[in-house]
Amino acid sequence: MTFHMRRATICVVAIILLSSLFVLSFHGSFVYKLSGWRAIPQPNKNAPGASMTAPGVGFDLTTSYGTAAIRHQNGSLDVVGKVDADEEYEKMMRRLSIPPKRPTCPPYAWRTWPEIRRLVGLPASSDVVRLAKLLTSLRSLAESQLGAPIISAVTSYPKLPALCKEDIDDALRRAGLIPLTSRTQVYQPHSMSAAYAGYSLGLCQHYLDLSRCRIEEGAMSVYETLQVSFTGGAMINELLLMRGALDSYSSNLNHLVDYESGLEHADRYSDPEAYWQHVQVRLLELPLRRLQKTEIDQILLLGDSALNSTFRKVLEDTILKLQSDLPKIQDGDPLYAAAKGAAEFAKRAQEDRTKWYTTSSSDL
Repeated sequence: MTFHMRRATICVVAIILLSSLFVLSFHGSFVYKLSGWRAIPQPNKNAPGASMTAPGVGFDLTTSYGTAAIRHQNGSLDVVGKVDADEEYEKMMRRLSIPPKRPTCPPYAWRTWPEIRRLVGLPASSDVVRLAKLLTSLRSLAESQLGAPIISAVTSYPKLPALCKEDIDDALRRAGLIPLTSRTQVYQPHSMSAAYAGYSLGLCQHYLDLSRCRIEEGAMSVYETLQVSFTGGAMINELLLMRGALDSYSSNLNHLVDYESGLEHADRYSDPEAYWQHVQVRLLELPLRRLQKTEIDQILLLGDSALNSTFRKVLEDTILKLQSDLPKIQDGDPLYAAAKGAAEFAKRAQEDRTKWYTTSSSDL
């Protein structure tokens, strides 16, 4: 092939690729009109979230609902409310709970088609659309309470094998929100990290001084922590060594998702005793997996069913099968603990962002 032929071939391929991107972009705009999808809204830089003194807004997503909270400049935390997800969302979360045959999230996998869709202004997937729908409802709820629009938030979410942090960021943008991050919180946190913060654990005092914050976190005690998220739809457990609220790293060995343990599924068992026996077996599973049998130092309770009296008795009986004494059980506000922690992260990120970063007008 001559030089001129090669150059002509390259030009033809380039034209085809550019045409394809144009068609995808046009198709995306058409699909938006048909299905209600919309382009990413541009935030109002004068809305709350654009200054250091603005309230921080936090959301928490579960497998069946979302919650919202607000952290004010004076340090107070307000609960906003709960929004139940639709059936399609719940089906999606069940699917994302199944470990994939191969990694699906960066950096372990490159998702070519989702990235192309993002490039031309489309949601990366239908999952992003469903996540954004719930986040949009939570945003509206928070705006109603504040009496003003919001432009940014932190969203915590359950650690599921196929739920990617990139999709959470994309969904936030689709909901018209900037995903807030800071020098210490570089991604949207998992629910356990947010709940840890929501229970006022693992937080440094001087968070605008990174060096002092690191020193404070280094002096914190390390606790073997069991998180139990018990909702009507599922039970999600994690067992981790925790120090700082953002120091949680886990693998599938210390993480469990069980939809059959959700309180709404109790009537599927032959009798209540059979259901609670199943819950106890699942509660025992993570502690029995540990290679080093250390005592559990504390338990974090999350979820809209976590204060059920029978569940509490089963939980305590289960722990006493493993060790002689009950650990500290954090149960002050299991429904909103993670959303409160996300709101705390949001407020800190706003202040950190305002003090240390020069943000472009396209971001704020």
